[in-house]
Amino acid sequence: MGIFAMSIYYLQHKKKEIGIRKVNGATIPEITNLINRDFFSWITIAFLFAIPISWIIMDKWLQNFAYRINLSWWIFAVTIVIQLTIAFITICLQSQKAARENPINVLKSE
Repeated sequence: MGIFAMSIYYLQHKKKEIGIRKVNGATIPEITNLINRDFFSWITIAFLFAIPISWIIMDKWLQNFAYRINLSWWIFAVTIVIQLTIAFITICLQSQKAARENPINVLKSE
């Protein structure tokens, strides 16, 4: 829900820029890639900060149990794949919707 709201907010502020890019000849995939690149860089940076923090917290929490398991690297790999997939679907749908709007109407309204 947070990525969905953030992408809508971001695209509302970028409508004029997207309209100008479309008038100058940008295609829908170019606009989508431009928007996706920003979001995925922030998601990746956030995940890189979250890995050591979550590793430490989970390791300390698991030490309190009688039957202890070890944390594996693949748990974090699966998490980032699922997270990026959900973000990709959410952001692509919103960015394509914004890229398909008529640039005349967007520039006229602002």
